[in-house]
Amino acid sequence: MYTSLKPRRPTPRRLLTLLLPATFLFLPFLLFHYRLSSIQSFTLTTQQLTNHTHFHIYPFPPPYAQTPSPVIPNPDVPSLQVVLPGGHRSLHKACIVVPGGGYWDLAWWEGLPIAEWLSDLGVTAFVLHYRLGPKYIHPVQLHDIIRAVKYVNYHAEGWDLDGGVCVIGFSAGGHLSALAANWPRVAEGVGAWPGGGYEPDVIDERHAELFNIEHTMLIYPVTNLFTTYSPISALLGYDPSPSRDLLRSLSPTFHVSNSTNATPPSFVVHTEGDDIVPISNSEEYVEAMKRERLRVEFVRGSWGGHGFGLHAGWRRQGEEWIGKWGGLEERLRERRKVVPCLKTCTLCYFLGKCGR
Repeated sequence: MYTSLKPRRPTPRRLLTLLLPATFLFLPFLLFHYRLSSIQSFTLTTQQLTNHTHFHIYPFPPPYAQTPSPVIPNPDVPSLQVVLPGGHRSLHKACIVVPGGGYWDLAWWEGLPIAEWLSDLGVTAFVLHYRLGPKYIHPVQLHDIIRAVKYVNYHAEGWDLDGGVCVIGFSAGGHLSALAANWPRVAEGVGAWPGGGYEPDVIDERHAELFNIEHTMLIYPVTNLFTTYSPISALLGYDPSPSRDLLRSLSPTFHVSNSTNATPPSFVVHTEGDDIVPISNSEEYVEAMKRERLRVEFVRGSWGGHGFGLHAGWRRQGEEWIGKWGGLEERLRERRKVVPCLKTCTLCYFLGKCGR
């Protein structure tokens, strides 16, 4: 029988079989290249913002770093990822988004989607990638957020920001945000910048001027470690029996004050069905704010448990809070004229994506 030696024409399936291994072989390189392309090294010189770019907030290597790498996002290198607003306003307000995750992870739905929502409102948003436990424990995370606030304010003029930032935190990120908001009283024994041989730079030297949080948005936050320590125990390396003094020092509720460097205004959200971080955390924080005659708004919900992120149950109130702070009321009115929301669509009801 005659057999042709002419090579067979490759079929689509055969081509896929040949190309698939090569794709997986080069995929790490492609991802590495992509990550490098979206990194802005630390600099004291203000450079133009590019959407979704990550910024080092410390000179490399950062303080406390155990296995640092210049590639970010990196669990050893704290960074900020920027999401720019549209429109043609000359100045924008800035907000730092602090995701939750129990101090051992960063919940993605409490990061970039929140920043995109803020940018749609006309706010320049920065997602904070802070370091996590149990590898990094207190006060590393506190220094990361303090540094992030100062870093954004340092570059405010060059980035067309309107001075002062808001901080919006979820769960553990809400705890960290509330600690930062009460910094002068939390800072006792911690210091304005890291120790361990860290050399303060011009940003640290201007701490009193640059550390300015205008208001906070706390979504199902931990505020009392005496009653709610377990969900964020990674902050202390899963220490089973931290001292009462330490628990008190890390409980924002006990630091609310209307004295010098007063606690900034707060917008607080919590649901009655939260079985991970009890609603009492927010109730106690709100009561402390009221006792000190500080501005606070509390949205008490019944729509779910813990970790719902951006939800129609609080989104409209949150937008109004931001609008009053950022002078964005007119933008919100025009935005809501586009498509009226009946709160009946699937995205709104299940995912909180609409909420107009």
